[in-house]
Amino acid sequence: MTNLNCEQCDVLNKSIFSAIELSGIKYISNKKCCISYKKGMPIFCSGTMPSGIYCLNKGKVKIHIYGSIKEHIIRFVMPGHLFGLGSIFTNHFYCCATAIEDSTVCKINKEDFLSILNGYPNLSLKLMTVLGQHVEYSNNKIISIAEKSVRERLAEGLLSVYKTFHGEFPVSNADNSDKAIILSREDIANFINTSTESVIRTLSELKNEGYIIIKGRSIFLKNIKGLMKIAGIY
Repeated sequence: MTNLNCEQCDVLNKSIFSAIELSGIKYISNKKCCISYKKGMPIFCSGTMPSGIYCLNKGKVKIHIYGSIKEHIIRFVMPGHLFGLGSIFTNHFYCCATAIEDSTVCKINKEDFLSILNGYPNLSLKLMTVLGQHVEYSNNKIISIAEKSVRERLAEGLLSVYKTFHGEFPVSNADNSDKAIILSREDIANFINTSTESVIRTLSELKNEGYIIIKGRSIFLKNIKGLMKIAGIY
C-alpha cells in the first residue's frame, strides 16, 4: 500500500475532483489510501459491504457481474474515473470490480467522500452527470444485446472499448496505427454477451474483410467508419 499526492496526480484532470479547489484536493489526498492490484485481482465483489469510493490512478479495471451461467462485463474503467459509486446509496456492492492489468487504485471512505460533496455543490452536479451517463450507457447496452446480431454487437463493442481506452476516434485511420485494444477474447465475449468461440470466429471475419488488424492479443481498428456502419452507429 502506497500513498500518492493528489495535487500532483497525472490523471487529476480526468477526474471529477478537478472541479474543486486546492484545499479540497488536499483534504482528499490526506484521507485516501492507495492500493496496488495485480492483474486478475478482485478489488471488491458483489454482495460485500462497501467501505468507500474508488478512483483508478493507473491500469485498467472491469466492472462485472456473475449470472447463473457466465460472467457479464458492464463496462471498463480507465485512470481518473471513479467506480464503486453505488455504495453511496446502498449498503452493498451490486457488482464486482477486477483489475485486468496491474493497477493502482485510490480509495476514500464514504463519509469523507460525502463530506467533500457537501462542501462542493459543483462536484455533486458532476457526480450526477457521471451517474446519468452510466444509466444511459447501460440502457443502450440492453437494447444492443436484445436487438443486434453478434457481428453488430462485436463491432459496437470494439468501438466502445476503443473510445474508453483511447478517447475520441481519430480523424483518419492512419492516426490509429499504434492504438490497440488488448483484451482477452473471453472478456470481449462477456462484454458483448456471446460465446468466446463466436468472438474468435467473428473477429476473423472482420479481419479478413479489412475492418481490423489482429496481432496476437492486440486488435487494431483499421476501418472505423465501416465498423460504425456494421454496428448501426451513424
